[in-house]
Amino acid sequence: ADGTVFDSVGGVDDLKAGRVRFVGDATTRIREDYLRILRLFRFHAWYGKGEMDGEALRAAAAEKAGLAKLSGERVQKELLKLLEAEDPAPVLRIMAASGILSEILPGALNIPRLEHLARIDAEALTFVADPLLRLAALLPDDASVADATVKRLRLSNAQADRLRAIVDAKDAKIVSYMSVKEMNRRLYRLGTPLFCDLLFLRWANDPKESNGVNWRALLEQARTWPRPLFPLNGRHVMLAGIPEGPLVGEILKEVEDWWVDADFIDDEFSIAERLKAIVNGRRPD
Repeated sequence: ADGTVFDSVGGVDDLKAGRVRFVGDATTRIREDYLRILRLFRFHAWYGKGEMDGEALRAAAAEKAGLAKLSGERVQKELLKLLEAEDPAPVLRIMAASGILSEILPGALNIPRLEHLARIDAEALTFVADPLLRLAALLPDDASVADATVKRLRLSNAQADRLRAIVDAKDAKIVSYMSVKEMNRRLYRLGTPLFCDLLFLRWANDPKESNGVNWRALLEQARTWPRPLFPLNGRHVMLAGIPEGPLVGEILKEVEDWWVDADFIDDEFSIAERLKAIVNGRRPD
């Protein structure tokens, strides 16, 4: 091969212009495989410049009902690839306006939050776009919507668990000005991965750009936080005189709550005394 390109459909010119369109009749191509509707938008998000091709967009909007025929796995794969684009928000707005987005995702979507998250990603030069987190940013914080999305996109168990955990923790207080002590409490309760997911989403919801410095500092602290190990278990409670049963777990949790509030105190005597006091107050008659 000598490197000569034979271009019978003007693809080279389209490539140079950043123009994404179908080869031949757009409606015919779409009816051959309705996934091409989503690929149209993904390719434009990744490679397109300027406005979308009018014929392609009109055909995609007219044939959008065909998306219901696609398997959840195929839709998921294409959507997550789209969400990996540097800034998927402009294309998603077009999809929403044409009624295509509502064919694959339920609920009132939060495109501004996703757009801000994409800007945060762009400013972190070493950051790789996280499509599932971007999906969480796009969706409303609603358990029923999360469940419907899991079902429609046939998400894996790990993906579903992550998405639901984000929604379940929607009321967790994570703010740019939180103290180290409060951050440590949240990290312990939520775990570092979920805490960081929530931090990014709270940051993406923050209209004050100047808070970015604080958010970045919190993120770095969270990523390097050494999780302390709670030194007690059920055996310690039973050795203190509580018989095996539900009360053991209740007392253990009460001691752990005190230990967390005491900033993970590393003092065996104080912990033992606290356990003793709680046991004396909870011991069955």
